[in-house]
Amino acid sequence: MAKEKTIEKYEGFVKRLDINLLVIIIGFLALAFLLTSNQQQQQQNTLNVMGSASMQVAPDKITILFSAQTESVSASDALRENSRIISNALNSLHSLGIANDSISTVSYYIYIQPYYNKDGVLVNKTYIAVQSIKVELKDQQMQKVGSVIDSIVNSGVNRIDSISFGLKQETEESLKMQLLSKAVEDAKQKAETIASASGTKIIGIYQINENSFSTYPRYPTYNYIGTEETPIIPGNVSLSLSVSVSYKIT
Repeated sequence: MAKEKTIEKYEGFVKRLDINLLVIIIGFLALAFLLTSNQQQQQQNTLNVMGSASMQVAPDKITILFSAQTESVSASDALRENSRIISNALNSLHSLGIANDSISTVSYYIYIQPYYNKDGVLVNKTYIAVQSIKVELKDQQMQKVGSVIDSIVNSGVNRIDSISFGLKQETEESLKMQLLSKAVEDAKQKAETIASASGTKIIGIYQINENSFSTYPRYPTYNYIGTEETPIIPGNVSLSLSVSVSYKIT
């Protein structure tokens, strides 16, 4: 008898558990349905647009990348000559008022250059040392770019790898804020035009995102003419930014 009562209690508990579980499942399904319906309703009442803005501004920074490349049958001789040239170049930069915080080493390496005859047999090898230096000229120092190039070349530097016009970080951040405002305004004007043409009305914003921000530095052409200061022709820096906005409409 006791065993039968225990079984009955167990079966009753299982039934209550099944009912509770069923109620929970139904609740979850109802909630999912409501969320899906609400999402579909939002999608039906949403206007998605892209806003963009761009500008061209005068640069306030010039970055010069130059290298000394030396070659010798001895690794130590190649390194020694390379160090001599770079030291002379750095001294010339200091004489122009360029401080160490505007100068940095980008790379420094040495490798073997093999030479083979027509039969593919190694007949000789040399060691090539390359050290690359970056110089940043900001604001008024940008006027020294021609003198900087002439001085480092006269010091023995045999590679001017690149010259680019760009923007200081604080300048770029300030301009980015301006572009954000213009891009959002562009998106707003587009949305208002579409809403007016379609007979709907904007009542708010669901979501707004910054999609991209790009800065395009200018790489000028230059000619080293030796006896006079090298002419460098600057150009404007291009910036662009885009946003995406989801508007509530009715």
